[in-house]
Amino acid sequence: MEQLFHLVSPCRAHKKPWHKGGTMMETTLKVSGMHCTACKMLIEDAISEIKGAKAVSVDHTTGAVAVAYDSNETLEKIKTAIKGEGFSV
Repeated sequence: MEQLFHLVSPCRAHKKPWHKGGTMMETTLKVSGMHCTACKMLIEDAISEIKGAKAVSVDHTTGAVAVAYDSNETLEKIKTAIKGEGFSV
């Protein structure tokens, strides 16, 4: 799996892209229906539009989508966005 692509600038003091004193969660979703780099980019673009999604890494060869996010509500929005692009989570 490639390194997480950070959607926000890192905090220089703590070297974390989301440091604001809050809790950050990470998970890897299994997504089916990805076949190429264009699929990967569709998912990355969809997730980058979601407030609360802090980082994403997509591997279309394994179907793995690693995400860092701020709440369970954001995770549900991420899943909905992936499904909205025509993929299964």
